[in-house]
Amino acid sequence: MRPSNSRALQALLDAPPVPVITFDPPSPAAGAQVKIKVNPGDPSPLDTFVYEWTTGDGSALSTETSTPLLRHTFSRTGSYVVTVKVKDDDGGEATATKTIQV
Repeated sequence: MRPSNSRALQALLDAPPVPVITFDPPSPAAGAQVKIKVNPGDPSPLDTFVYEWTTGDGSALSTETSTPLLRHTFSRTGSYVVTVKVKDDDGGEATATKTIQV
């Protein structure tokens, strides 16, 4: 039995986010600002999102924002794991991690 169109649409609207992180520049120098952006990857155009960021460099930053962009400066060279948890207004949530080389 095929699901009704309304159930299929509701499943699409309730789908959890599938976040993807990008860096600009992709390999910044120590002391340079990097833009950390997340695409929430949620198929519902009606959802609103909250983002919880952790930069992995020991900074005190672990903050929730309503914007998918974080500007951050890594003060030392090294490899850092950036984590973002994305929550949508339907109760869906997912976490993405990506390593940046500074």
